[in-house]
Amino acid sequence: MEENMSTKMDDSFLFTPELDPSTDMPGPSEQSSGTQQPSVNVPLPSNNTTATAFRHGLSPSMKFVGKSWTESTTDPTTENSAENGQSSKITLYFLQSSRSIRIAWLLEELKLVYNLEYFDREPSMAAPVSFKQACGGSMGKAPVLVDGDLVIEESGAITQYLIATYDNLNYLLPSPDPLYVKTLLFMHAAEGTFLLHGLVPFYVKRADPDTPEATLEALKIDTGKDLDWLEAELKTSGTRYLVGDTVTAADTMMGFSVQFIMEFDLYPAQEEGVERWQYVIKWLGNIECSKPYQRAVKKTGHTLRPK
Repeated sequence: MEENMSTKMDDSFLFTPELDPSTDMPGPSEQSSGTQQPSVNVPLPSNNTTATAFRHGLSPSMKFVGKSWTESTTDPTTENSAENGQSSKITLYFLQSSRSIRIAWLLEELKLVYNLEYFDREPSMAAPVSFKQACGGSMGKAPVLVDGDLVIEESGAITQYLIATYDNLNYLLPSPDPLYVKTLLFMHAAEGTFLLHGLVPFYVKRADPDTPEATLEALKIDTGKDLDWLEAELKTSGTRYLVGDTVTAADTMMGFSVQFIMEFDLYPAQEEGVERWQYVIKWLGNIECSKPYQRAVKKTGHTLRPK
């Protein structure tokens, strides 16, 4: 196993051969109606897939208002049939460099029409006061989703709400069976394990840039174990995504967590020439080549490192 994991990857390793990485998977409404949604021509990310693929500018159709951008995503690529309970009253309050990308991606997977309210971070990386005033959420934390009279906070809660309300065919959360349990495991591990462990060295380094490297390495041990577990799961399953060969809520939740850990080097130092998490990097590449994910990035301008 060590020999396989330490083998240096070539470009062909990034995508599973069974599926074309540029293929857009059908959304719930497409599965029921048999119609094919038009696609958006978004450049594919480079093969260096350690969370570098989403350094895009904001969508040209967005307009600037104060410190926020606003866009109604009513282009044909996100139109959904009324059969899927479509509501035009959905608004996503999106804060740059945050978990908000989870929900933007999920909305694209569901092909829901939604309004996008974009907010940039302050130079200190704090959320602007305007976000907290506009979103209507009691916590003032991103993301916030408004659907009619409902105001929903926490990305996990928003994910479960959107799936329960709009994913009538269990496209993103398989009906109760072993795959359902596995999807729930990844959904909750994304926040309760991976991001929890990753934020410890991140905040320590941010609070004190002179923190000794030995201290930071000690704080990264848990993220290494988390990634080892994910690597083993992906290797054993042999699937394109976390739960099968189509995107599920497991991917929309876990993707941000792992990208965050990779982007900010929140994992233990690796031996030179050793590729410890080949299958994890391959999975990230599959995510970043997903058309719904690319649409979410293009529309929101999502990046983990604001300019």
